[in-house]
Amino acid sequence: MRATFSIDDKTDAALRRVSQALGTSKSDVVRRAVLEFEARCDRLTERERREKLMILSRLRSEAMTRPDADVDRELQDLREAREAGWRDS
Repeated sequence: MRATFSIDDKTDAALRRVSQALGTSKSDVVRRAVLEFEARCDRLTERERREKLMILSRLRSEAMTRPDADVDRELQDLREAREAGWRDS
C-alpha cells in the first residue's frame, strides 16, 4: 500500500540519517518505527508508572480498615458466586 505523509525538515533529516545508518530505505525505517511504536503505545509512561507506584505505596502503608475475617468471608462469597455462575452457563 502506498501512502503520502508530510513531515517537517527536522524529522526528514532524522529519517535520512537513520536510513543511511541502517542501510535501508526511508520507507523501511518508517515501517519499523510504526511497528515499534505500536508495541509500546499501551505501556505506561515513566511519570504514570511513578504515580501508580506512589499510590500503591501509600495504600500499603495505610492501616487496614476491615478485619481479616470480613475480607476472607467476602472473598469466599465471591468465589462461590463465580462458581455458581459458571455452572449455570
